[in-house]
Amino acid sequence: MSDLWIFWLLFVPAVVEAWICLIFAKGLTARKTGRQSPLTSPKLLIQITSRNAPEALLNNTIAHVQQAAKDAGLTGYRLWVVTDTPGYKHPNATTVLVPESFTANCRYKARALEYAKRERTRLGLAGDDWWIYYLDEENIVSGEALAAIIWYISQQGKERPVAVGAITYVRSGSVISHLCDSVRTLGYIEAHFFMRYFGYFYLQGENILVRSDIEQVVGWEFGDALAEDLLNGIEFRRKTKVKFGWHGGTIQSPSPETIGDLMKQRRRWYCGGLQGVLKRKMPLWQRLHLGYRL
Repeated sequence: MSDLWIFWLLFVPAVVEAWICLIFAKGLTARKTGRQSPLTSPKLLIQITSRNAPEALLNNTIAHVQQAAKDAGLTGYRLWVVTDTPGYKHPNATTVLVPESFTANCRYKARALEYAKRERTRLGLAGDDWWIYYLDEENIVSGEALAAIIWYISQQGKERPVAVGAITYVRSGSVISHLCDSVRTLGYIEAHFFMRYFGYFYLQGENILVRSDIEQVVGWEFGDALAEDLLNGIEFRRKTKVKFGWHGGTIQSPSPETIGDLMKQRRRWYCGGLQGVLKRKMPLWQRLHLGYRL
């Protein structure tokens, strides 16, 4: 029993880091910005990336985006639904169907993201005046979140062309799944701290804002990667040297419905993280930090 203190020591760095991040957390949530003037609305493309999502779920997400844009006074934005499942159409969104014949050095969700990136190049939406806001099919966006993003683009976008925000998790099934997700809020406090003071942290796949020309440099071709968002963030930093920011917009997302879904999700994240630690080029400190987090 007396030897267990060695095991507990492994958690000391994580506890110390968490307290530091919590103490210095400032500006974590969206600021009150009011409605936008049509003359100051940025060139924003909101992209919902979907894989076999039910039509009703996509329609609900689009409805929330439209209401949020109205509440924030955002005009002239584009709304894309990127999917590899044929048949989906919506009168207020552009459906970008990934053809079966499309080939790239990536799989799964990354394949759809890479196709959308190339479509933007073809359509002339890949310049430094366009911004891409990534959502998943189940995300719920508010007007406050979009207003925070608009403010961020105008005030910090030039210096920090990659930014993320927090996600709160809504119970959709299993209580255990919801409890496991509820503690992830601390991870956003940690991310905010590192973004603010060091200009870098690991990226997620939703509620992320990227200037289009930066995305073009990196892309999504990571072979058989299981965590394309993590690898994308690593490559953003390595190839462009840009600083990351915190846009302050908070969205909602449902927790996995069952414990089985939760375990499948966490297993994918863990294996994807190992791919990053073992296969990607990164500074030694970053490799050690990511490995410890896993």
